[in-house]
Amino acid sequence: MSDHDSQLTRIDPEWLMTREHQFLKCRPETGITQERWDEYRRLFARNDITQGIERDPETGDAFIIVNSVGLLNRGHSNGYLYCGPGPKHRYPPCLSSQPSGEHPYKRGDEAFSFRKLADRWYAYSEGPS
Repeated sequence: MSDHDSQLTRIDPEWLMTREHQFLKCRPETGITQERWDEYRRLFARNDITQGIERDPETGDAFIIVNSVGLLNRGHSNGYLYCGPGPKHRYPPCLSSQPSGEHPYKRGDEAFSFRKLADRWYAYSEGPS
């Protein structure tokens, strides 16, 4: 469903984002209807996805954020990562041939860990904390 709404870079239960703007309510500029956003919200609630989906429209990578703790650059997010067809990718696991891995936090860099679940799918965690 989110492939069809690729103009959105973030679909959250509480807000939507395009490359240019963030919206706190559904508007025509988002490219989806209120009914469609409500369907996302139902899917998120049913599957305990608290933070929605973050998409990279250029690569097709999508991070389904199940849980997030903290704020901005001090936060930590966990969920499921889908790697688009490539060849470019936003998320490091999509570039790795390893079944699992981690990168510890270093100042000016972001920490992450991952475990491959299936073709193009990973359990994924990112953030410095």
